[in-house]
Amino acid sequence: MTIDIDNRTNFVWGEKWEEIIKKAVWTSLEVEKFLTECEISVSIVTNEEIQAINREFRNIDKATDVLSFPQLTFEEGEIADVNEKNEILNLKLIFLSRFHIQNNSLQNQNAFHYFDT
Repeated sequence: MTIDIDNRTNFVWGEKWEEIIKKAVWTSLEVEKFLTECEISVSIVTNEEIQAINREFRNIDKATDVLSFPQLTFEEGEIADVNEKNEILNLKLIFLSRFHIQNNSLQNQNAFHYFDT
């Protein structure tokens, strides 16, 4: 499994954030019983960028915490494109708003600040 994480903000984050994101992706795939090797892209973005993406693809002109777009849909018997590791290419794109993550964490009294080193 390849999980590409792209931080498009000026937020400096440590390895614990990467661990949290990867664990969330793994858990989601397990819940869905999707056990095929695949590639997933996760981008940490600004509030402005997630609002622009939401406006462009969902016609909703407002920021949100998470946007997720499946990149592939399969017809029965269809074979997906794979990378050199034999993983399904670009199964899903996920965008996370750094602002909303921090805000939600503070509201729920979670330890957001522990992971920014």
